[in-house]
Amino acid sequence: MLFNHNINNLSGGVSQQVSESRYDNQVDEMINFFPTVSQGLRRRNPLTKVADLGVTFQDNMAIHSYDRGDDIEKYGMILDDNGLKVFDTAGTAKTVTDFGSAGNTVIEQWAGTDWKNDIKFLTVGDTTWILNTSIVSATTGALTPNDAKKYTGFYWVKKSFNDGTSGLNHGYTYQITINGTNYSYNHTDSIVAANNLASQINTLATFTARNEGSIVFIFCTTSFDMSSGDSWGNQASVAWGTSVSKITDLPASMEGFTNAEVGTISITGTDRDTFTNYYLSWEDDHWKETVREGIEYKMNEMTMPAKLVRQSDGTFVLGWNVENLTYDGFHTIWGERDKGDEDSNPLPSFVGNEISNMFFFKNRLGFTAGENVILSTTASYYDFFASTVMEILDTDPIDVSADSDNISIIRAVNVTAGSVTLWTDTQQFILAGGDVLSPATTRVTPTSTYVVSPELAPVNVDNEVIFFTKKGDWLEASTYAPAILDSDKSTASKINSHCPEYTPSTITQVETALSENMVFLFGESIDDKIYVYKYHIENNKRVMSAWFEWTFDISIKKISVLDNVLFILGGIDDLYTIDLSVGELTDVFTDANAFQYTSSVTLSRFGIENRQDTQGFREKFYMKTVISRIDGDVDLIIVNQERNNEKTINKKHISLGRKVLIGADSDRVRLKYETSYSTGTAINIINIEGQTKVRSRNA
Repeated sequence: MLFNHNINNLSGGVSQQVSESRYDNQVDEMINFFPTVSQGLRRRNPLTKVADLGVTFQDNMAIHSYDRGDDIEKYGMILDDNGLKVFDTAGTAKTVTDFGSAGNTVIEQWAGTDWKNDIKFLTVGDTTWILNTSIVSATTGALTPNDAKKYTGFYWVKKSFNDGTSGLNHGYTYQITINGTNYSYNHTDSIVAANNLASQINTLATFTARNEGSIVFIFCTTSFDMSSGDSWGNQASVAWGTSVSKITDLPASMEGFTNAEVGTISITGTDRDTFTNYYLSWEDDHWKETVREGIEYKMNEMTMPAKLVRQSDGTFVLGWNVENLTYDGFHTIWGERDKGDEDSNPLPSFVGNEISNMFFFKNRLGFTAGENVILSTTASYYDFFASTVMEILDTDPIDVSADSDNISIIRAVNVTAGSVTLWTDTQQFILAGGDVLSPATTRVTPTSTYVVSPELAPVNVDNEVIFFTKKGDWLEASTYAPAILDSDKSTASKINSHCPEYTPSTITQVETALSENMVFLFGESIDDKIYVYKYHIENNKRVMSAWFEWTFDISIKKISVLDNVLFILGGIDDLYTIDLSVGELTDVFTDANAFQYTSSVTLSRFGIENRQDTQGFREKFYMKTVISRIDGDVDLIIVNQERNNEKTINKKHISLGRKVLIGADSDRVRLKYETSYSTGTAINIINIEGQTKVRSRNA
């Protein structure tokens, strides 16, 4: 039986399925190539040495890169025991000033850090927040100040009465009771009444009193009991020490009294309502909402994320978030609690815990700590306290915990279009709150239950997320479609089920090149290889899902991606790049570090029909012609493994006549394209012609 087998595009990447289950475009092995939908199989672009960075790479180092978005300035950074170093894409070191705070630079304060595992970065604009996840967040321990005069009270003559005859005994009777003794006076003029009561109290030892208009101020050197009343059902006057039930119990003006004399007044509500306490102080000419006395109010900036800010002159400054007007980006501090108390305006839940992640969503800076998600005030990234406790504002900070019966420690966060997905080891949650993110409506609701490897954070790819699960010695990868609404359920689909034992579980770093639809996986224990996943989606359908590998003759330490360039830190201290874009083929293709790398692809079986219906027989075929459309230089290697014999036929510039090349069982023949030449190569179409026949197993 004659056959003609055609392969139009090797865009399927590696498959480990049995041959009968594979697609024609899938292969046994693909090294230093990458598939495309429109231009066939392309040889990867060469590695280019950019610079000697002048630093010695350590095993314990953290790296980060960011693009300013101007298509000009892109930066990478290395953080280790020797400090923070910033480089541009040409490998030029930038000046970094670490001013720290209180005599401690950031690096000094974080000495002994496990940089590789404990440090996380988040860049927004020209500010990069740097989180040390091993640090427990804390306040400074400082307390809001207490009133200077401790033993004070006020009595306000709110309403006066005149029965038609002015003067004494023709108005209301006003009474102040101090330590069980009544002091009263009847008059039609509220100011006169207040003055008389102050005079009576002034006769008492240890007491000083004075009136400002109709308000009596009482001071004692020790504590005292005070109550009040009047002859109009106790509605014509009111007394207070440190609290009143409603704001209308306070005069509109406290003119004549100092701010310190008035002190802090708590508005408590009554027993009949669910009122939230708030506090007022007198600020020269008006009442102002304030904070309770004697409570913690201030974050310790050295237990919070540090930040790196690019300056207008192109240098960088590293420090804690403190006010330092010398540098751009250091004109603010962490917000302080200046309203309410521990119940109405509590410390953010990350205080006393380690912050595990940072993210940015809807103009808020977000943290996770334990089971909680905490977001800053809208557009005020350092403020995690409410600006008022008298009402709930949509812009107020948000502090919510995961809605789950199980302990759900949040390991990772992914922000996609309109959605925040929170990952634990075995469950996923969505941060939901409607169109407007508000503390009144936001909650964290479960949306799926997939097992996720805690060592590898899920990565964004378009509007999906790829997450990883360790399966013994291998790594399983799945795409995840996050729920948009809290009523939706998120779904996942495996993307390496056709090659389940391909990427090892020792992968430690995952980077994405969104512009090229590529994902790179690197493990430090295999420091000369990068696993690559390339995908293509059309009409919401994944038409390419290809896995392959790139190998290198250098020792790789870390990888990073900026736009369409893969950056590799390798060797002792060198920076390398690979252009990920599909460009024109070139004859100058040798790696810049003076070695010629080998690219190869080994095809699967050719899809010849098996004679499974004929027991005791097997298929034999003769390959007559291999016609390949190839750009560039490549060798064709045909390996015959029949009876443990191996025969190799080498051809350069594939052009074979119609002659028998090899005869063997089809499942014992492998066709391999390989090149080590200094040229680019593209394999577009492969056509295999031959004939088959059936023979007995003993033939």
